[in-house]
Amino acid sequence: VRIRMRSALASGKGASVSGLMGAAADSVRQRGPQLGQQQREIRSLDA
Repeated sequence: VRIRMRSALASGKGASVSGLMGAAADSVRQRGPQLGQQQREIRSLDA
């Protein structure tokens, strides 16, 4: 998840990135708090 999102951010595709962020956030919530922490770090990089 992390690598895909980083490549998407690097591509600068705003709409696609937003979709990936939402999908990744949903899957992360199901997987556990550790991945959730990584998701928050990625969001801070995007912001």
